[in-house]
Amino acid sequence: MSSGQNLRVASVYQPSYIPYLGYFQRLAASDVHVVYDHVLFDRYWFMHRNKIRTAGGWIWLTVPIKSGKGSQLKITDAKIDNSRDWRSDHLGKIKKWYSRSEYFDTYYPVLEMFYEHGDWETLVDVTDQFRDIVCTLLGIDVEICNSSELGISKQSSQGILETCTKVGANEYLSGPFGPGYLDIGLFTRAGIVVKIHKFEPTPYKQAYRGFEPNMSIIDALFNVGLERTRTLVGSSHGHISDCSPS
Repeated sequence: MSSGQNLRVASVYQPSYIPYLGYFQRLAASDVHVVYDHVLFDRYWFMHRNKIRTAGGWIWLTVPIKSGKGSQLKITDAKIDNSRDWRSDHLGKIKKWYSRSEYFDTYYPVLEMFYEHGDWETLVDVTDQFRDIVCTLLGIDVEICNSSELGISKQSSQGILETCTKVGANEYLSGPFGPGYLDIGLFTRAGIVVKIHKFEPTPYKQAYRGFEPNMSIIDALFNVGLERTRTLVGSSHGHISDCSPS
C-alpha cells in the first residue's frame, strides 16, 4: 500500500462477520492489518453479525455463539453454536433478498460454496475465511496477523501502541472514534503517527428503492458487481486525516 519506502501503516480491528465496505477500505489503506482477537467478545457489536438489505430496510445476519463464563469470553475463544442451522438460514435470507440483484448469479455460488463447505469451530475461523475470499476478489494485498499470536500484554491505548510496535509500524490508521479514546501523546512519544480513517459511503444502485448505507459488502457485490465494488472500496481510501495530541 505505502508509496514511501520507510512508511509502514498498521490498522487494528476486531474480527467482523461479512464486513461492510469501510472495513475493506481500511485494509486496502494498510500495509499490515492486525485482527484484534485477544480482547473480550461483544455480542452487541459487529463481531458475529452484520446487515443485509431487504425491501423494508435491513436485517441482521448473526452467527450464534456459545456462552462463555460470565462476560469474560475472549474473541479468540468464541465458539460457534453449530447445533443451530445458521448457515442455511443465512443462505436462505441472502437468496430471498438478493435474487433480483443484477450480479446474483455471479456471486451467489461463491457464497454457497463458502457456507456449505466451511469447516468452522470458532468465530475467528469464519471471519478470517470470508475476509480472505473478499480480499482475493478485490485484489487487496495486505499482511495480516492476529493479536492473540503477538503476545500483547497491555490494554487500551497502550495495547494498540504495543501492537503497532510489534508489527514494526510507524503509522497507525485508526477508525473515526480514535480521538475519543486514544492517548495520542503515547504514540507521538513512541514515534508513531496516528491518522484517522473515516469511511464515507457512496450511494450505489440497490435492488430496492432508496439507499441503505453500510450493508455487508455482499450487498455491493450482488448489486453492482466486482469492478464497481473495487471502486467503492478504493474511493481514494475514504477520508484520512491527521490526528494531533490534545
